[in-house]
Amino acid sequence: MTTTPDGGSAAPSPSGSPKRVIIARAVLLIFGIGCVILAQSLAKSSASDLGQARAAAVAMSSIDRVDPALEGKLVLASGHATSTQGAVDPVFGVTVPPPPPVLAVRRRVEYFQWRESRKGDKDYSYDTEWVNEPIDSLQFHQTLGHDNTVRLPPSLANQLQDNVVYSAPVDFGAYRLPDFLIEELSKESKLRKRFVPSFTDEQMAELRRVMHSDPSVGAAIGQAIAGKVAGAVTETLGSGAGGIVRNVLEGRGAELRDGYLFLGDNYMRPKPGEVRVYWQAVSPSDVTILAQVAGNTFQPYTTASGQKFSEVAVGQASMDEMFKQAAASNTLVIWLLRIFGVAIMLPFIYSIATRNRAAKA
Repeated sequence: MTTTPDGGSAAPSPSGSPKRVIIARAVLLIFGIGCVILAQSLAKSSASDLGQARAAAVAMSSIDRVDPALEGKLVLASGHATSTQGAVDPVFGVTVPPPPPVLAVRRRVEYFQWRESRKGDKDYSYDTEWVNEPIDSLQFHQTLGHDNTVRLPPSLANQLQDNVVYSAPVDFGAYRLPDFLIEELSKESKLRKRFVPSFTDEQMAELRRVMHSDPSVGAAIGQAIAGKVAGAVTETLGSGAGGIVRNVLEGRGAELRDGYLFLGDNYMRPKPGEVRVYWQAVSPSDVTILAQVAGNTFQPYTTASGQKFSEVAVGQASMDEMFKQAAASNTLVIWLLRIFGVAIMLPFIYSIATRNRAAKA
């Protein structure tokens, strides 16, 4: 027990605790300073790389023919990007065929999940919603009754995630656009359009079969009972009625509703862990690129410092506009790094300011 200035007593602080706090703050300070220094270094190297690329870039007068004189050069080229081929989703085997042509197909997967919200120190609330990534319900304060386990058979769950499938080839005049430029174009929201693939009855039946392929004993018994009931109805009312009964007893498994492929029992009443999928087609468009010519296609330009450089924009753009776009992207990254560095230094700065105020008082 230690004695306070007014003669009272106070319990000693845990051994080493102030030292650990000082060490932690010092580590954050050093890390924050490192981030700020790195940001400054990136700013200088980025400016140098862009200056070098700007000096090397030349405008391509036409993309109508492959020009051997431009081989290996960083070029500015504008033209129409299109494709005569369809893009096939490899998981579902569905195709987006021309017409109209597409540059790529984006598959997006959403999960119906419990989400935990904290109000105060001990008050937690739970709601369900569609999210882009599964939420680990084992980390919840209350795990009972809030299970987020994805309700897909392993054969499908292991393959089902967000994905982009590129059409091949994507024509750009006499040239071909490589995947890394198409990937950037696929991020442009103005080029993405929702669509519903044309699933055949056979494909939907196969999906439902996969969704019901649960090897557990309980599932096998349930399927046997459903089969007997559906068989009895089929004998009495026909195969159509029997199929409806089987779907109700087993759960639909898969259905197309409101532009989604829903993988679960009932689209109108989803349960946590069920999944829905939608697709976006990336439309052909006029584009402008900055990239290095490599035969009849393109690759990133490598600066003297070893940095890879390329840029793509929707529509026609000038040389100055493309380099301004590149500079803006780099500036954003640099400022985010600076802000992050300063933010993690704040605890140390705050402690110094607090000590100074206490000393003055």
